[in-house]
Amino acid sequence: SSSKIFSKIFINNENFNKKINNNRIRKEISIKSCLRITSLSILRLVSSYIQLLKKLLGITVITDRWPSEEPFSMDGPKLFRTNNILIIMFNILNKNIYKIIPKSDLVIILKSDLKLIIQRNSARIYPEPEEFIIKRYTLKNNSKPKSKNYISYENNKNKEEAINDCLKIISKFLISK
Repeated sequence: SSSKIFSKIFINNENFNKKINNNRIRKEISIKSCLRITSLSILRLVSSYIQLLKKLLGITVITDRWPSEEPFSMDGPKLFRTNNILIIMFNILNKNIYKIIPKSDLVIILKSDLKLIIQRNSARIYPEPEEFIIKRYTLKNNSKPKSKNYISYENNKNKEEAINDCLKIISKFLISK
């Protein structure tokens, strides 16, 4: 799952912690990590174009994530400070991949209190580490997905109410088009 990939790249990586505290840029990176991150970027690009094709075929596509162009955001490009020409080329490639990802028609930005998110996580069958939740929450608040329209939604309700509210928002959006 994307959470496992995120965790491998960031949470279990000392450089991630340095990046958050030092100019938001990693100081050291391996070619293996660059390949992994670039592969994720390519997968996001391919997925976004598959979703766009479905839209052109008349299918309404609802997804729980959409990439951001903002470096170091949760779903944005990851860049590295280095003198290694190969890694610099990965930086350029990664940054440009995110630039060509199309904008979504609508993003509903779910806003919740961090305490509530931690509480919801602890109720899961397989909860994620609290450290992971806090870091992902921080990254989420530092980015804005590529979209033509944004709606902010206070997501402090139970799951069923939130889903129903989001479906109503989507319905109104589709009717207005």
